[in-house]
Amino acid sequence: MFFRLIVVVFIFFVVILTFKLGPIYFSHYKFCGKFPLFPLIDFTGEMQQALAYVNGRASFDASTSISDAVIRKEIIGVARKRNIVLEEKDIEINRVEDNAEINFEYTAPVDFFIMKRGIHFQVREDTAALWF
Repeated sequence: MFFRLIVVVFIFFVVILTFKLGPIYFSHYKFCGKFPLFPLIDFTGEMQQALAYVNGRASFDASTSISDAVIRKEIIGVARKRNIVLEEKDIEINRVEDNAEINFEYTAPVDFFIMKRGIHFQVREDTAALWF
């Protein structure tokens, strides 16, 4: 009887963690295309699509250059769609020739019933693979 109670409590906690943490990790996965727990799983996320769109727009019009402000604006726009709180000062852009290395960190709040915690994500993106 005691063993069954422990199993039921354990299953209850697993279900609660899944419902609390699942949407946060899924949102991060859709945003940047990388799953932090399984780094080999990779696809083109919404942030990479937005950066490729900016590059395509700039290469269509030769007079348009891709400024850091435009890159930050696109990243913040995509982050807002995923309910990720980012500010322009959080996004660091380092340029090397025609490529840009984009680094930023954010913390997603998680409200457990008895306490509030945050899950910290660190995003690094090199535009060399996106800009051709």
